[in-house]
This record gives sequence, structure tokens and C-alpha cells, in this order.
Amino acid sequence: MLEPIFTPNVQQAVFRDLLKAQSFPGLPVALTPTLHGVCAHRAVLAALLDGEVSLADPFNLLSADGDWPFLEARRAAPEQADFILARGDAAMNLKPRLGTLAEPEKSATLVLTVARLTDVAGLALRVSGPGVKRPRELRIQKLDDQWLRLRKDWNASFPMGVDFILAGEDGIAALPRTTHVEVI
Repeated sequence: MLEPIFTPNVQQAVFRDLLKAQSFPGLPVALTPTLHGVCAHRAVLAALLDGEVSLADPFNLLSADGDWPFLEARRAAPEQADFILARGDAAMNLKPRLGTLAEPEKSATLVLTVARLTDVAGLALRVSGPGVKRPRELRIQKLDDQWLRLRKDWNASFPMGVDFILAGEDGIAALPRTTHVEVI
């Protein structure tokens, strides 16, 4: 039986949630209630990936039988992948694709798994920039702040850089490359 996250109606609902998260950086967005306990990172990838993109899963967070065949994405090393799935609590030394000045869209999107994004004592961030009327605070449980230092380096040559999607038990939040993030 096909899991609901691999059906078009659920993928469209999750995609709308992703659009909201990208439009309002740093705002936690609860994923559609139709997920019934599915890990947010799996739902995000099911909504975003197809046979035209590549994915790196250096922590083996996806199952070979239950996820990869339905995601359809090609496997790639983190340095060549369009999307990278990684644990938020364990930053890794990698060099993701940053795009070029002529083609900044050819950069990687990192999907980081975290514990929670709302009502938590965790790493506190101040988020500002396009899509954020007033600086907002985002608290994230189980995010290694080294990811934010790496993100800052990767995004130093705007418009090149990477985008982050944080996937927690209680929803998602996006940190596009245009967003300024500081640890508070």
C-alpha cells in the first residue's frame, strides 16, 4: 500500500506548506494534518523531488526500500547534489553546490532534520530580511550552530549560496539564502 506522502494530493498540500515557509522565512509552519506522524523530512522530499534532481543522504536517513524508489531522485555525493538531507544536530564538513553568478539556481537545498521548532528551549535565532516584516525569533531543538556558520560562508557571495529547510517533529521552517540569521 502506498504511503499518503507519495500521493499527489498530500504532496500538493505539503508543497503549499513549503511555499508558505519560503515566503515567511523563519516562521514555523505546521505540516498538513494528513501526514499522520510521518517524519517531516520525508514529506518535504516527497513533495520536492522527482527524476530530474539528485539527492545526497550522507546519514542514511532514508530507507532503501520504502523511500528511494518513490522519491525517484538520483543518488549523488553531497558536493554534486541538488538536495542534501542531513541531521541538524551533526554538522558535516562538505562543500555543497553554490550555483554560479550566471546560474545561482543551480545551488543545493539542505534539508536538516531537527527535533522541534516551536515552544522549545533550544538554539535561539533572530531572523530578518526579505519576507520578514519585523525580525522574528526562531527556537530550534537539536540544531548544531556550526550549520549556521557554514551557511554564512556558503552564502557570502550572493546570489550564490544555499537554502535551508528545517524539518522538525512539529513542522518546517525555511531559511532562504537571502535571510539574515544570527544566534541570540
